[in-house]
Amino acid sequence: MTKRQSLSEYFSLHRRYYRSVNLERDISKPDAIQGYVLTERASEALSRITSAFGNPDAHRAWTITGVYGTGKSAFAHYLTALSAPDGSALHQGAIHILEKAFGADNSEWQTVQENLPERGLVRAVATGQREPLSWTIARALIKGTDLFWQRKRKPKFCQKLTDWEVELDTGTAEISNQQVLTAIQEIANTAKTPIFFVIDELGKNLEFAAHNQGVDDLYLLQQIAELQLSGEHQVYFLGLLHQSFAGYSERLAAVEQSEWVKIQGRFEDIPFTESPSQMTRLIGQAIDHSQIEPVRKQLQKSAKAWDTELETVLPERDVTESVLLDAYPVHPIAAVVLPLLCVRYAQNDRSLFTFLTSDEPYAFPTFLASSAQTQSKVIPTLQLHQLYDYFVESVTGLASRINLQRWVEIQELIEDAQNQSPDVLKVLKTIGILNLITTTGQLRATPQLVTLALCNMPRKADISRWRAIVYELQQRGVITHRKQLDELRIWEGSDFNVEAAIYSRLEQTRIPLAELLTNVYPVKPLVAQRHYVETGTLRYFEQHYADSLSKSKTFQCSNHSYDGLIVYWLDPESPKEIPIETADGKPVIWVNVANLDLLRTRAKEFQILKDIQKEAPELRTDGVARKEVKYRLVEAERLLDETIIQTFDWADSKNQCWVKENTVELHNARAFQALLSDACDQVYHQPLKLDNELINRRELTSQGAKARRELIEAMIEHGDQPRLGLEGYGPEVAMYYSVLEATGIHREVDHDLGFYPPKTKSGVVKAWKAIEEFCLEAKAHQQSLNHLYERLAQPPYGIKQGVIPVLLAAVLLHHVDDVGIYKDGTFIPVLGPEHFELLVKDPSRFSVKYFEMVGLRSQIFKELEAILRSPNAKKPTGVRNTSLLMVAKPLFGFVRKLPKYTLHTKRISDAAQQVLSVLQKAQEPDALLFVSLPMACGLQPIEIGATNDTSIAKQYRKKLVQCLHEIQTAYDTLLNDSKNHLYEAFGVRQKESNLREDLRTRASYLIGQCLEPVLKRFLIAAADDTTADQEWLEALVMIVADKPPKSWQDSDFTRFEIALSDLVRRFQNLEALQKEVQARGTGFEAQRITATEPNGQEINEVLWINETDKPFIDELIEEILGKSELKGNPKLQKAFAARLIKKVLSISADDTIDEIAQVKSRRKLQKKYG
Repeated sequence: MTKRQSLSEYFSLHRRYYRSVNLERDISKPDAIQGYVLTERASEALSRITSAFGNPDAHRAWTITGVYGTGKSAFAHYLTALSAPDGSALHQGAIHILEKAFGADNSEWQTVQENLPERGLVRAVATGQREPLSWTIARALIKGTDLFWQRKRKPKFCQKLTDWEVELDTGTAEISNQQVLTAIQEIANTAKTPIFFVIDELGKNLEFAAHNQGVDDLYLLQQIAELQLSGEHQVYFLGLLHQSFAGYSERLAAVEQSEWVKIQGRFEDIPFTESPSQMTRLIGQAIDHSQIEPVRKQLQKSAKAWDTELETVLPERDVTESVLLDAYPVHPIAAVVLPLLCVRYAQNDRSLFTFLTSDEPYAFPTFLASSAQTQSKVIPTLQLHQLYDYFVESVTGLASRINLQRWVEIQELIEDAQNQSPDVLKVLKTIGILNLITTTGQLRATPQLVTLALCNMPRKADISRWRAIVYELQQRGVITHRKQLDELRIWEGSDFNVEAAIYSRLEQTRIPLAELLTNVYPVKPLVAQRHYVETGTLRYFEQHYADSLSKSKTFQCSNHSYDGLIVYWLDPESPKEIPIETADGKPVIWVNVANLDLLRTRAKEFQILKDIQKEAPELRTDGVARKEVKYRLVEAERLLDETIIQTFDWADSKNQCWVKENTVELHNARAFQALLSDACDQVYHQPLKLDNELINRRELTSQGAKARRELIEAMIEHGDQPRLGLEGYGPEVAMYYSVLEATGIHREVDHDLGFYPPKTKSGVVKAWKAIEEFCLEAKAHQQSLNHLYERLAQPPYGIKQGVIPVLLAAVLLHHVDDVGIYKDGTFIPVLGPEHFELLVKDPSRFSVKYFEMVGLRSQIFKELEAILRSPNAKKPTGVRNTSLLMVAKPLFGFVRKLPKYTLHTKRISDAAQQVLSVLQKAQEPDALLFVSLPMACGLQPIEIGATNDTSIAKQYRKKLVQCLHEIQTAYDTLLNDSKNHLYEAFGVRQKESNLREDLRTRASYLIGQCLEPVLKRFLIAAADDTTADQEWLEALVMIVADKPPKSWQDSDFTRFEIALSDLVRRFQNLEALQKEVQARGTGFEAQRITATEPNGQEINEVLWINETDKPFIDELIEEILGKSELKGNPKLQKAFAARLIKKVLSISADDTIDEIAQVKSRRKLQKKYG
């Protein structure tokens, strides 16, 4: 051989092994049993069953139990072939296999020949499904009668079987146990031969029975097993199972499990597990060696070498050199281990024969195709580490596995070592497989066995190489060598028993099923699909679990965005009353769920595993247990998913459904979906029909929200432009076309492009009417837009929030003159995009009100418009409710311009005060004009729809004008009163209009002589001739009162009068003093002194002091004040001065001067003469 060739050139699989057995399909095909080998186990089963055919007292009901890939179905198929009529090719082929296995003289062969009738048995064959057992038995009877009478005229009762077949095909069969038993008796009596039931995959029927508490199914099994027909022709039953009968009931309650055990007692179980050595031989029989001639000698040499080597390693092995040769290119150790691995861990998709025949990665055919003979002519073998890749690494569903904890730990450790070299991974996988098989016995992972399992040939060089790698891993602590057992391990084990923890908590858990499922399996909302297609609106039904222990007895959606509620009632007994709708009027679909026990058990187990994962303190330090819990949790979730699907599968379940107190029959999920749409059609019968997913939804995407914002901005600012001035083909343009243009909302009417009610056949007509009606209802009071959102979200509309702002904007722009909008109660005269941004986030902050102008209100409006609206005023762009505002706005402006004094004065009439109070309060334009102001004027409010009365309108106008005039002139009146007081106080003898000139002239003479600040400021202001008259008067009044008159309170006028009296007195004293000074001439200083007696009498006198006398007077003052009694006593000094002034004022000024002169003369003489 000059070139390397793939092993698939030499080895292949016999074709018959590629084909899995299907009893119903293959029952009439002779070639389907070709190559069948009666193994030791199959022979024993054949003997037990066929011997019963001729013994009326023998057991007539069996179950064959074995894992996947053990040949149960192939044996059952062979048995049915043996039961065929004598002359058939099928029967002859089966007899040939029997003779080859036992010989014609063997007692087994004789028993079969004697006990099987020539005409054969009625072979009632079927493959179990998750369906009632009566259906599967019926299908078996249909198949059996078709075969038995295929070339004969069928009896009349077969018509009934034909009817059953049609019903079974459509899923509408209603076949009772009694009907099945009757049919069996009729067939046996008519056929004159026994009936042989063979039910493959019977476990699926048992799973269905466990899930649906199918007591009738179990009872039918018992009846068939115990059925005793009259005569010699009896009924035989063979069921094929993957696990024990009771294993299918392990999740049921203890009482129900006991019933299953009783039923199982009616069946004789035949374990169908071949010995490992027999399965190793089967491997050799499955591999085709017809093309190995070029390498035969090499194979024989290898087999001999391995047989010699294994004598010391596996002395108790039950395989010979020839068996090892037949199993090539499967490694001899792998050939011994593979059967054990399959027996312990096989699954329906991972069995011995799926490994040998499938095209999956790591399967045997893939190995053959990818491997080639080496240059040293060594034949590559399929080793243990490759078995690991197929049976362990890619497997799913581990929770029910033997040694799960060990499996999990091994798998995790190898997964964590993926960055190691390929050789290290091969060693770890090899040890891992052996650890999974056993930890004792000759197949334990001894260093020698592991080393040999990694060699293609037991050559010293290869053994030494792998032994070194194993030793290195031991030194690194990657693997552990247990010296007492001489075993290598890569798993450590755990002290935490997860299984025990689960069952302990199961006994303690008392959570109601509804609460449990809500926690562990919350279900997503369902969409009413057809309704969505027809309306463009996604309607979501919230799915809710409930039972008699639920905390809430009222049913409503948890979120207002849901459109309906599906209640799954998880209680055996229905409630007394089934609600027809939620508290807020949304549809309720009520489902009474049957078959709750398995669902409850699996939900509990899933919850318990979650609790263990979260709470068990042992898991913090036990990585192995932690990983096991993780894997169990994955498997528990898978089982729960499976159970949920089965429980809520309308095709198989016995669930009952109610809608509006009516029971609805449902047979599939499509019918349930249709029910949701039907409910939506009935409840939301005035829907929005809008085919635009970007905006017709509850919450917009960021792109959708941006597009909506731009669209509303264009509506407000460019409503008079085609396409609202939008350019291009962005999402905002798509929204425009679907919401505004296609519906006719934005169109041209009488050459005016704007917003109008939609076309009558538009899908938004009902929504427009609902919004418009809401706005026009708000006549007496504002209505919060939050209520509009709530109304539109509820039946019969069910409009999603996304599109509401656009439709609302269109309605408000259409009703720009008669619908007002408010933010936090404050009227918005100019509506902008920023308001809609806030409105989208919080509609409750905005409200609307309708300003209806009919009847008397219309007349009132005209009267007020005549006096308040400017004739030249133009309608401002973008301003809402311009007609009302152009009347109300002057009033608001009038109040803003009033001085502070006017806003607070009581010096106006009561009516004027009421009007002023009303105008100062922020309120709606219509409320101001038609309610508040009429009441302030002493009239009744002008209600909406009040009868038109011209006299009331004119009376209102007259009184309002009077009050406004009084308010407007209040300040002028104040100034005029102040002016009159000035006129009187200063004694102006001329006409009042000459007050300013009189005071200016008099003040101008005193300005330079006055030092007192207030009087001086007054003199300067009075003498000012540059300001206007009102400003001049306001300046004088402010100086007198020390406060601007515009800021006065009414009490400030009294203070003004008092202050004015004092200032006038000081003004007049200064004025009189200046006149005396002018009359006396120079050389004298004048001082005016006023003394007031207790009786109010005043003495005023101007004293003249000669400039030459001042030093003497000052000396005299110092002398007097220097006396001890007065010195340092200001109070006594002032009393002395007051008494002195009173006394001396009676002496004339001239006498005083003379006396001063005389005193001065005496002082000089005294100084001169001492």
